[in-house]
Amino acid sequence: MAEKKRRTRGSGRVYQEPGRSWAVQWRENGQRRYKGAFTSKALAEAFMAAVRVDAAREVAGLPPDKRGLPLLRDLAAEWIARRQFTHRSWADDRGRWNHHLAPHFGKLRAPDVDTASIRAFVEAKIQEAEIEKTTIGLCVRCLSTFFSDLCERPRETGAARNPVAGLPKSLRRLYKSEHDSRFTPYLRRLGDVAALYGELPEPISIAYAVGVCAGLRTGEVLALDWNEVDEAEPRIDVRWQALNGKRGPLKDDEARILQGEYLAPLVPILRAWRLRTGGRGLLFPPELTRTPGRRMGKYMTPHRLYGQLVPALERLHLPALSPKPWYQATRHTFASHWVRAGHPIAGLAHVLGHSTTWVTERYAHQEGGATEDPWRLSLTRDATVIALSPRARE
Repeated sequence: MAEKKRRTRGSGRVYQEPGRSWAVQWRENGQRRYKGAFTSKALAEAFMAAVRVDAAREVAGLPPDKRGLPLLRDLAAEWIARRQFTHRSWADDRGRWNHHLAPHFGKLRAPDVDTASIRAFVEAKIQEAEIEKTTIGLCVRCLSTFFSDLCERPRETGAARNPVAGLPKSLRRLYKSEHDSRFTPYLRRLGDVAALYGELPEPISIAYAVGVCAGLRTGEVLALDWNEVDEAEPRIDVRWQALNGKRGPLKDDEARILQGEYLAPLVPILRAWRLRTGGRGLLFPPELTRTPGRRMGKYMTPHRLYGQLVPALERLHLPALSPKPWYQATRHTFASHWVRAGHPIAGLAHVLGHSTTWVTERYAHQEGGATEDPWRLSLTRDATVIALSPRARE
């Protein structure tokens, strides 16, 4: 009887699955790898042969064979298609790839991207007067995230490492942002906060009051529902944000409950607003269209807020608060006054919804400045009058 021939250990095997498709199995770096759905045995054996050739080249210290590897533009299309189901920023990543990264890296394969090619990309973008260093840095981070995904499938993509992870400091310094958070503008006087609230029309003024007294992001303000607001405690449950006309999870995927005396200025405002609107549904529903009963989308757009804020700042002769006037007039103003009043950074991190205090530390430079407690500001108003409490009057 002829002795059964045994395959060499570690060489992998080709076999037919129950669904009559073919698959291969092999070991790589101590882990068992698998690939299936081959329509014929010949295709599976050809793939297995390529695996063995790559393993032999690696043992011999030779670079991998790049022939047959997909181009980065094809891999990026698959990557972006997957991200739209898992990441809120997928549209931003698609724009950075299409407008900036694809012209430089789209025709390359993963092994072709190294420090020299990334340096050429950065230097080419610096020469473009329209693009800022912050945008270049975001593009490099996008490329790093893309390669982190490719490194999970090195056999199919050819990406053995992330080339962005080992960039030298001299290259990183080229696109380092020149922004200094210490000079980010905000409304330094509480009297200006009250004056701006009085200058804005409803419902923009109510949205501004929620943003500046609770430190909410713009999307969080626009997604607030009356079921999530209790002005009696007072309490605000922050669960969602409105982004691109849709309700989605928060930026850090963690809901938070806001409670404390810093919400006191909102109590009379929210009570009056509940009476005027009925206290059902969204606090700030979108505008009505010309068709009776129909509204423009599901949520109010941030552009409506910006369109009213900028002229109001000009009428009051207040700083322009560029380049993000609504953020700087609400969230950044709240955080700056919180720290200047001597309250802890850890508490501010919870209120703002930061996952770590590292992000909140950019406000630490305000510590020790003389200011009044933010919740001593009274925004109570009737049709024409803005009333400030004696402690908040400047």
